[in-house]
Amino acid sequence: MGKYSKKIISEKNLSLKEFLRLFIEISGEDSAKKTKVNKYFADNFLTWMIYKWRIEILGNMNVSGQFTIRTWASGYEKISSFREFEIIKDEKILAKASTVFIIVNTKGKKLSAIPKIVTDSYLVLNERNFEDFPRFKAKGKILNEISHEVLKEEIDNNHHVNNFYYIEWILKSLPEVYKKEKIKEINITYMKEILYPNTLKITVFEGENRLYFSIKSEDYNARAFLSFYN
Repeated sequence: MGKYSKKIISEKNLSLKEFLRLFIEISGEDSAKKTKVNKYFADNFLTWMIYKWRIEILGNMNVSGQFTIRTWASGYEKISSFREFEIIKDEKILAKASTVFIIVNTKGKKLSAIPKIVTDSYLVLNERNFEDFPRFKAKGKILNEISHEVLKEEIDNNHHVNNFYYIEWILKSLPEVYKKEKIKEINITYMKEILYPNTLKITVFEGENRLYFSIKSEDYNARAFLSFYN
C-alpha cells in the first residue's frame, strides 16, 4: 500500500538521463490520480519543482528487457516534499533515489508551504532511502570546463530545462579518464531554473574521492557531485 509501481520494457540499455526521465514520469502518473490536489494547484497557480536528487547505483545499470520502477511519498517538512524511487530487475534493487520537491507559485515565482490538501491526499510511508541529503560546494582544482547551448527540445511544460538533462551535461563534461569509471552516487541541487535560449558553462572540480560540478548561465543554476566505485 502506498507504493506505485510500473513495469518497463526496453529493447535497449537505458542511460542515467532516461532513468531520471522515467522517475519523473512515474511520479507524475502517481500524482495524476490526485484530482483534488491537481485542481487546487491549477486554481492557485502552483506547480511542483524538483530541488534535489540523491541517487545511489547498486548494480549494473546497463539494463534492457523488463524491469520495475517503484515510487512512494515519504514525508513533508515545511516547504519540502520527499519522494523515493527504486529500480528493480530480477528481484534485485539496481538503484535507489530520493528527491526533494518544492511547490512554486508560477505567478509570483515564490515558494509555497505544503498545503493541507497535499498532506491529506498522499499516503506517506516512513521509508527513506537515505537519512539525509549531503551539503556540499562545487569547488577545488578545475579539471574540465565545457559550454552548452540550451536546445528547444530540453525545455519542459514549465518553460525551463527539464531537470533530467542536467545529468546528461554532467556526464558529457567528465574528463576522459573518468568516463569508464563506475558511478556510485549522484547528488544534484537545483538553485535557479534555466530558460531558453541560453549558454551554459559546466565546470568540473576535483574533490576527495568525488568530482564536483557547477552549472552556470548568468546565474548559478545548479551544483552536483559524482562519486565512484574504487
